[in-house]
Amino acid sequence: MTGLENKEEINIWIDADMGGDDAWLIVMALGAARLDKRIKLHGLSTVFGNADLNHATRNAQMLLTYLGEDNLPVYQGMAQPFDGSAPFGDGAYGDEGFCGVRLLEDESALTVPCQDVKAHDAIADCLRAIDGKLIILSSGPATNLAHLINDYPALVKDKVARMILMSGAVAPGPKPNPAGRVGNITTWAEFNAFQDPASLNVVFGADVPVDVIPMDVAHFMPLNAEQKKRFPKQFVDMTSFVETLDREKFGSDGPTVHDPNILIWALYPELFADIRYYNIDVAEDAADMSDADNRRGWYKNTRAAASSIKVVCGVEDIAGVFDIWEKLFVEGMKNVK
Repeated sequence: MTGLENKEEINIWIDADMGGDDAWLIVMALGAARLDKRIKLHGLSTVFGNADLNHATRNAQMLLTYLGEDNLPVYQGMAQPFDGSAPFGDGAYGDEGFCGVRLLEDESALTVPCQDVKAHDAIADCLRAIDGKLIILSSGPATNLAHLINDYPALVKDKVARMILMSGAVAPGPKPNPAGRVGNITTWAEFNAFQDPASLNVVFGADVPVDVIPMDVAHFMPLNAEQKKRFPKQFVDMTSFVETLDREKFGSDGPTVHDPNILIWALYPELFADIRYYNIDVAEDAADMSDADNRRGWYKNTRAAASSIKVVCGVEDIAGVFDIWEKLFVEGMKNVK
């Protein structure tokens, strides 16, 4: 695979809140691991976010059962933000996370169990067990990562290669972008960052490299009518609710499918552009949706060339990204019965 030509084994862990675009990420990750044996997927952990924790975990189990993948263990993570406050959803993927899409006729016929180990403890076990270092892909609130850092700081410093987060926003584009709008859940904040800003400040303050794929990236490449034809209908349907919101808030020509890009950045960084180094402080205001100027989850970015936080703000080759998506999707779906 292009992005890995000079690399040895790539150890990956996925931490997800199991909405529709998380499902896209997981299909593609399975496809990537099947196409390149250097890629090792060690675990899938769940966190609250696009769905509550129980729905998120069940979605992970159902998705892997549907895909015929019994070798990727599932671990349940945290049900609420790092500071103990109540979670707040926006229904972008429906109450259950998949926009009403049912992947299994019998949803009780799960072949993938949830392991009896808390997610951040399971990641720590993985870090101890592997010979190399681990890349953690985080497509939901960063809560599990914050608990990992809090409980196992030395292990994280020693064995985590980098954390790649789908989180935050800088200046989503291209136009039309409503004047003054930065986020997708509020004017100021992207959904994952709004859910748990305290966890992000733990991650950004840790001694570990962090790559951020903000919502800016997907806004350069909405899933328009032509691109939808390239992917299975049930997965396109998983984006139907968020498409309505993206069209209303940003005038997007289709839904913005964010989460797969953390995987594509890990494997094909040459497809992206406008890489910036920031120190980031995330606003931890209390959630108040009645206040139009509430800044919970807003990224206060300061340019810093020596920062360990890398923010990817653009796409070099949009067609190339979609081509890789399709290639990985086809391979990831091969065991579906």
